[in-house]
Amino acid sequence: MTADRDGFNNGCKHGRLVLEVSTVNFVCPRDTSKSVAVSAGQVKSLDNNGIVVFPKQKYHFDIAGKQKQDVHELFAEWLANARRASTARASN
Repeated sequence: MTADRDGFNNGCKHGRLVLEVSTVNFVCPRDTSKSVAVSAGQVKSLDNNGIVVFPKQKYHFDIAGKQKQDVHELFAEWLANARRASTARASN
């Protein structure tokens, strides 16, 4: 889905947000060195329309047609599913 990194000013605000089973990827089409990949294991907590990664880095995203609460719920669902999948893999 198309997304904007909220509060981001290193030259790549617009990109593509991909929520995979255990990873969040923000792909910067103009400069892939500014892309971000975060695994569920790196996520400390959720923060409004984003995630907080250890130790204290935050990534916030604006998604067209969604309010901040909708984006928060999207990340909450992704994180819960990713952690369940990780627990299931560990117990097998």
